[in-house]
Amino acid sequence: VGSQTGAEMGFLAPLAARGSVDRSVLVVAYRASAVLEELAEEHGFEVAAPRAKVVDEVDGNLAMHEHLTHWGIPRPRTLEARQAARWVAAWTAAGIAVIRLEHPGSDAAVYRGPATPQERDARVRAGIAPEQVLARIADVGFVADELARRPSEGACDLTRIDSDHLALAGHSMGAWVVQAMAGQRPDGEHAPLIDRRFRAFVAMSSSGPADAAMAKAQFGGIGRPLLVITSNADGVPANASAGVVADQRDRRLSLFTGAPADGRKALLQLDGGDHLLFAGDTRKAPDDLARQDRVARVTNLWWRHWLLGDAKAEKALARPPLAKADQWQRK
Repeated sequence: VGSQTGAEMGFLAPLAARGSVDRSVLVVAYRASAVLEELAEEHGFEVAAPRAKVVDEVDGNLAMHEHLTHWGIPRPRTLEARQAARWVAAWTAAGIAVIRLEHPGSDAAVYRGPATPQERDARVRAGIAPEQVLARIADVGFVADELARRPSEGACDLTRIDSDHLALAGHSMGAWVVQAMAGQRPDGEHAPLIDRRFRAFVAMSSSGPADAAMAKAQFGGIGRPLLVITSNADGVPANASAGVVADQRDRRLSLFTGAPADGRKALLQLDGGDHLLFAGDTRKAPDDLARQDRVARVTNLWWRHWLLGDAKAEKALARPPLAKADQWQRK
């Protein structure tokens, strides 16, 4: 799934509020630490991690559980502002309860404390074993199971959650989990990690094969609503050659390129905005804040259309509020 201090990853479901029925729940699992991800990119690694934490937020009631597989009695804490604050604030304001997952092993603890470059590389390598991606996917499934099974968890009334209407969102490594659970076919034939409980998806800064035929083989079987979000600067190194820029663009667009044209797929490509913009951490630059505002508006429309059947949201998605140089495609 990914950890909390960076990319986003999540799933949604309608939620009945006290005295109201017009609510939804968004379960969001966040990717690996932004700093860890930069280290991994620098050294040619892919980021993954073991176990997880889960944060439940329903109408402001917050509880953090130290291990995903052992929810136990929660210890309330205050959320750090940087942890995907823009997406959490936007989605909760739109009537969506947010659950965030964090995976110790690829969070800030990996790079805290003094270390030599070799020691730091060893820490990163310890958190990037391929089986950890599978463990994260299992974590998401576990949370979905628990939402359907538990009446409450700490201050959170889980009976308000409609577990028949879940959705999933993820950034960077979190997007890998979205791809897998949406129905990616790694071998071009089978989708072993698909989870049909999730009705809609958002993948930010996703990645896949640059070759269009390979992209179609892997992603052509994804049948549920999928919104892919990136930018023309997403993951592009400074002073990169034209060839590197083109290759990176093709890889970021691969998920949308390969997905079927069934009327349920969309692409938002922002003009500008680096890879970590989509982590949802609070930015100071006005241009970045404006970009995040546009992402928040479009994702809210996406959730409300595909989870709540909101006709106004569906209509707004025909021409969402974007900057002139942003690109919006539907297929």
